[in-house]
Amino acid sequence: MHESKRETFLNTVVASPLVTPLVRRRLLRAVGIKMGRVTMEHGCRFSGTMISFGYGCYVNVGCFFDTAAAIVVADGVALGSGVRLITSHHEIGPRNRRAGPLSGRPIRIEEGAWLGTGVIVLAGVTIGAGSVVAAGAVVIADCEANTLYGGVPAKRIRSLNQD
Repeated sequence: MHESKRETFLNTVVASPLVTPLVRRRLLRAVGIKMGRVTMEHGCRFSGTMISFGYGCYVNVGCFFDTAAAIVVADGVALGSGVRLITSHHEIGPRNRRAGPLSGRPIRIEEGAWLGTGVIVLAGVTIGAGSVVAAGAVVIADCEANTLYGGVPAKRIRSLNQD
């Protein structure tokens, strides 16, 4: 399938609220997205298919996956509604065009992490296992395991119980 046709299929048919999560999972696998047993709600959008989801993930309504580089979502991760994972990055260019050359850096969300509603994760970030990122946070740097982060930019708030 040609890339633009694949994206159109992903972002219309697969994203439709008329498609059940089970059918959605099967369709996503058919276009090359790797996924275990994942529940993905409607309205999610993809800029490509360089993404893998582990077993037992939950992806709420309206998430966006920018795949200029790979995105790895490990087992048991929960993504709140409207989460945006952005792997593309522009170098700062000269004054006549500050949005310089485009590149991609991978994003990794480790086992059991939870990203609240509206979280934005920028290129090159790893979210540690068991971490929680509070709603509306913008994550620009790696997050330690079992830690709560929040704010813009996201900052460490406190350690979480490891049980």
